Amino acid sequence: MNRVTTQRVLSYRALVAFAVAAAMAGAAWAQATGSGTKDAKAASKTKAAESKADAAGAEKKVLYARDVQPILRESCVQCHRAPGANQRGPGARAGARRGPGGAGGPGGGMRGPAGGLRLDDKVAILKGGKHGKAVVPGKGEESLLYKILKETVTVGDDEIEQMPKARPGHEFAALPEEQVELIKQWIDQGAK
Repeated sequence: MNRVTTQRVLSYRALVAFAVAAAMAGAAWAQATGSGTKDAKAASKTKAAESKADAAGAEKKVLYARDVQPILRESCVQCHRAPGANQRGPGARAGARRGPGGAGGPGGGMRGPAGGLRLDDKVAILKGGKHGKAVVPGKGEESLLYKILKETVTVGDDEIEQMPKARPGHEFAALPEEQVELIKQWIDQGAK
């Protein structure tokens, strides 16, 4: 054999020896950890599937239009909408007032949304109201919107009751915890 052929044979032998050593090390590791048994493999697959399911649930993208807007529309927009917004539907008197209105007063009437905070538009939500930003993207726990859905909050000298306020003739009913947490998750994901 010439010198080049000898080097190739030696390189090939070294490669084979490395592959055998790696296979033996892998087998020894599998035996030591018990992952070489059928039960351990099944348990490993089950754990992997559970982890993927947990991760998928935890990382589910919350969308404003699909997930958050319907909650706000149902529970908040009656008082927190653009001035003069007509929510009575077709045939309602143009410019008709709803609620007592007032500058930042309840009712979202002709004079503006309650607390100066509009919840009928994502851009307006991110802008905030008279108490500052309602949403701090990426920081649900710090966001006034989340806090106020959980409990009564003090901002400066103002105490703001837990929202949504009771409709006339009805008792207070907090949003279901799942909806509050969905809004928090949307905020935590960047409020996009």
